[in-house]
Amino acid sequence: MSRTQAAPNLARVNDLLAYDPLTGIFTWKVTRGSRAQAGARAGTPSNDYRQIRIDGVIYKEHHLAWYMTYGEWPTLDIDHEDTVKSHNWIENLREATKSQNQYNRKLGQNKSGFKGVTRGRHGWVAKIRIDKKSTYLGSFRTPQEASACYQEAAVKHAGKFARF
Repeated sequence: MSRTQAAPNLARVNDLLAYDPLTGIFTWKVTRGSRAQAGARAGTPSNDYRQIRIDGVIYKEHHLAWYMTYGEWPTLDIDHEDTVKSHNWIENLREATKSQNQYNRKLGQNKSGFKGVTRGRHGWVAKIRIDKKSTYLGSFRTPQEASACYQEAAVKHAGKFARF
């Protein structure tokens, strides 16, 4: 299921589901078997995301939230601003390129404690990915200095999507 997934019929989605843009929660409007009772929460968790099956096709909730709010199926990725993939209230969702979405990731496993900073042979190294390529930003005496360099580059290249 990529962002190029075909959109379901919007009228059909609106007939089946209610979406609360303040909470990001979907509920069934109609009963659809024993697992989907009218008024019950729709969707199931899957790999940190939530998904809903409509007419045999599985859709990610954040795509449906965007669709039901704006009336258009997203053409880009949908980024969760707070990085929590199950938080689907509309103010937490924004369209993003693949690169922008990647800039908004949390810090992974990293011994330095800073995003974009690793231990090098001669100190602490700052790197950033730009246009799918790792870009060396410099070597520094402390991880804090390397992090400051990464942060400056991240703001320059990612803007509001930069996360430290």
